[in-house]
Amino acid sequence: MLERLLLSAGCELQLTGRSLRSPQLGDLTQAWATDPSGQDRPEWTHIRGFLDYLTLNPDAVAPSTAQMPEPSGSDFMDNLMAGIAEKACDDAGIARPSWTRHVPPLTHRWASPGTPRMRQRAMELTPPQLASRGINMTADSLWRNPLRMVANTDSHLVGSSPPRAPSLRTLSRSLVVSPSKATHVDSPSVAQSTKYLS
Repeated sequence: MLERLLLSAGCELQLTGRSLRSPQLGDLTQAWATDPSGQDRPEWTHIRGFLDYLTLNPDAVAPSTAQMPEPSGSDFMDNLMAGIAEKACDDAGIARPSWTRHVPPLTHRWASPGTPRMRQRAMELTPPQLASRGINMTADSLWRNPLRMVANTDSHLVGSSPPRAPSLRTLSRSLVVSPSKATHVDSPSVAQSTKYLS
């Protein structure tokens, strides 16, 4: 009945399902690949998305990290997930999941790629939960500042940045027909600058 009513209005009925289960740390088990040099390279976007979810939903930290992920096949990835669980729980002020104690730290230290100066900075700013597992990377490589994730009042989109001001070129094209026939220009400097932008 509803479908026919919608069809008569020129609309189509589509049903979609959405999981009520919160994302789990174990969902990241396969979020990595080996690059041509043989290094394990995580899919940072998936990991950051998971961490953004935990930042915006602090009550989900315990249930999302409680279960030990399946072995990923990468010692680095297993340690990264354990370090993430430990830091997320420490930040939330809750007990770490016991499974993290069963993930042995890396035997060879992993460092973010970069110049020697960048690597030194990473070593100095690595969260202790990752450093103890042999991973050197700054917290801001994974965790975004929660204040920057607050919804923008204009767009209501999480993590969006404020709208950019139009460039001088855009303003000059929308306000000025030609440098000699300027209209709606309040400042002579805008009209003068169009000579150099055309």
